[in-house]
Amino acid sequence: MVNYLFGTSHCPMCDNLHRELERKGLIDLVTDVDCETDEGSELVSKYGVRHTPTLVRVTDHSVITYLRQPDIVKALSELKNA
Repeated sequence: MVNYLFGTSHCPMCDNLHRELERKGLIDLVTDVDCETDEGSELVSKYGVRHTPTLVRVTDHSVITYLRQPDIVKALSELKNA
């Protein structure tokens, strides 16, 4: 499983989310994707990301997208506590 966290360097909501994930010890559960890089742009296209921040969880059987900060934090908290 991979948890891609899509963001940009000029996204205040991305900064807020990162701080919250660090505070809650969840930051190690994500792989940061900078949407402004070539590699990030490829993943944006592949997973249809339209907004930042966005969490995309990829497993062998599914792709789940989380858009809102509370939903992202909840999904990662549940994963950590599983």
